[in-house]
Amino acid sequence: SKQGDVQKIGYKGVGFKSIFNHSTCVSILSDGYSFRFDKSAEEWKEKPNFCWELCPLYTEPEELARYDLNPEWVHFVIKLNMDEE
Repeated sequence: SKQGDVQKIGYKGVGFKSIFNHSTCVSILSDGYSFRFDKSAEEWKEKPNFCWELCPLYTEPEELARYDLNPEWVHFVIKLNMDEE
């Protein structure tokens, strides 16, 4: 159990997954690895009811180069849905 252990945080990714209420594309860069959760990805075009939020897609680090990210840090690139009220 994580309860009471100050070295551990979170519970089953609930906090992270809440970002999908405001974004349909989240990219992550960590220790040279990069991937994304992307509702509009070509992989999901044929599967309209597919749960894209659970399946990370490999992303070339060059695709995130325009953000000038430090490779020694963990980065989240979140494209917010701008059509919300």
